Amino acid sequence: MAGFGAWMVGRYPEEHFGLVSFSSQPAQDRSMAIRDIIKMSKPYRFTFPGVKPGMPWGKAAFRVQRENIGDIHPTFKAGGAMSAIVSYRLQGLIIDDPMDQKNSANPEMRSKTFDNYENAIYTRLVDNAWQVCI
Repeated sequence: MAGFGAWMVGRYPEEHFGLVSFSSQPAQDRSMAIRDIIKMSKPYRFTFPGVKPGMPWGKAAFRVQRENIGDIHPTFKAGGAMSAIVSYRLQGLIIDDPMDQKNSANPEMRSKTFDNYENAIYTRLVDNAWQVCI
C-alpha cells in the first residue's frame, strides 16, 4: 500500500490523493510510511528525482514541491472513515481497512460509516478518479 501511494505521488506530483482507514491514527501512520519513502528511499529518489518534500510535511497531510505554487491543497491527505475531506478534490483514493469493531459493531454504525463515505468522502473525488480498497 505504501509503495503504491508513493508511486502515484511520484508519477503524478501535481495531483491530489487521499487515504482513508478505520480511524485517523492508522491512516496517518500509513501516510507517514508513504512520506518516508518519498523523503528517504534512495531507489525512489533515483526513480523520481524531481519529487521533493514540500510544506507542510505532516502526518495527516503533506505536499511535494509542485510547479503550481499557488495550489493550496496537499498532495496527500489521510483520515479516518468517519472523517470528512471537505474542500479537497482528489484524483485518487486508497481505502485501507475502513471498518473496525467500533464502526461496524451493529447495523446502525455500519450504515453511518457507509453514509459518511458516500456523503463526505466519495463526493470529494473528481471525474475519472480512481479508488483502491484494501
